[in-house]
Amino acid sequence: MTDTLEIAQKEGRAPWTEVEIDTRDFVVYNDIYPVTEGHTLVVPKKNTEENILKCFNFALTMGNDNIKSDNNNITGYNVGINMGKSAGQTCFYPHVHLI
Repeated sequence: MTDTLEIAQKEGRAPWTEVEIDTRDFVVYNDIYPVTEGHTLVVPKKNTEENILKCFNFALTMGNDNIKSDNNNITGYNVGINMGKSAGQTCFYPHVHLI
């Protein structure tokens, strides 16, 4: 059985609540422990490699769009994922950070 965001939320592994964007494949949230202003998470609805890659692609697009926007002073960004406790993961459902 594929792990899903819905299951992870019911089990307390996915604590995010501030939905910014909801798509067929992923949900974009404001990070509840932001490293910087605007720290965003892109979270797959199904825990599959294909959906995690869609999250990475969206985060890259969103980061580039933020740089191009005239409405802010963003000049750079980071995209990353922590997979496993030894990598610093604290919420144990995959999620891509856009910082």
